[in-house]
Amino acid sequence: MNDKQTNKIDTKGEEDNKTSETSEKTLNIVEEARAIRDEIIQQKEELQKEKEELSKLQSENLLSGTTGGQVQEKPEEISPEEYSKKALSGDIDEKKDE
Repeated sequence: MNDKQTNKIDTKGEEDNKTSETSEKTLNIVEEARAIRDEIIQQKEELQKEKEELSKLQSENLLSGTTGGQVQEKPEEISPEEYSKKALSGDIDEKKDE
């Protein structure tokens, strides 16, 4: 064998090594991608469970009557006789009643 033939054999061996290294890197990338995918699926399932739980809590809260519109105090009701007495004595503020 001459140097050219030996050189071709060495080069081919290096190419084979590069190919195997590349395929190993590809396998590592694929394995990493699968692991990431599995993690994403797991997190998605956890979020779905939390979403269902939150929805259940919100519906229970809404149905319990503790949420909703404002609660306004009822104004003090007075009889017409009391109102007329206060009006005649000047104790009623007309701006307040409007």
